[in-house]
Amino acid sequence: MNNMVQSLASKKTAVIAAGLLVSVLASGSAQAGPTNEVFSAMPQGAGKLTAPKGFTPAPANAVAAPGAMDLAGRGGSPETRWFEQLDAICFKGFPSQYEKSILSRTFNQEAERVQEWSAVAKTVSSRYRQTAKALRDLPVPSNWTPMDEYRQVRADWFDDAATIYEDMTRPRRPARTIEELNSQLAEISSRADQLGETKKINREMDRKLRRTYRVHAPLETDRLNTYITGELQKK
Repeated sequence: MNNMVQSLASKKTAVIAAGLLVSVLASGSAQAGPTNEVFSAMPQGAGKLTAPKGFTPAPANAVAAPGAMDLAGRGGSPETRWFEQLDAICFKGFPSQYEKSILSRTFNQEAERVQEWSAVAKTVSSRYRQTAKALRDLPVPSNWTPMDEYRQVRADWFDDAATIYEDMTRPRRPARTIEELNSQLAEISSRADQLGETKKINREMDRKLRRTYRVHAPLETDRLNTYITGELQKK
């Protein structure tokens, strides 16, 4: 009888915790494509970016030049080519449309759906780890400090997101009391909230860099590129 109660408690824990993670991360790791994986909040006390040696300066005639993040500079400057490589790595790391559907749907008290969520979460977390490694392996010239810092924080984000999914799918002792269960859920919620805030800070860092070095928005999800080519890569 005790084993049966523990088994039911374990299933309830997995369902509630998984559902919480999906709802908290809905605007994070599982909803990457439409927002270009670029976010809006700015950390307190952030300073201005300064261009190191070796970077392509902005043109003197800003009126006649292509706008910041304009597609006219596609594949041109070394900075643009570097960002295109980084964007391609990140985009390949995001969940597919099918995976996002599985991670965001309700469980409806169905064990099969819980198992499918767990399997997809493990696949996504593994891909996140691979993406973080690929970002850290992306070469950065020694004097490109802002780019190097940005590459590192993007890699850290993928690693942190992977850790949350791994913790959610790792076998653990069932909660013995409702207080213990609530504590476990609160911890996951807090970590996911922090991950979302980090994502917003990364977005502003991305935008400032692209404007400073006149790099276009990510081609994979940029709406202007979609208008020109008629294609939008679904991720």
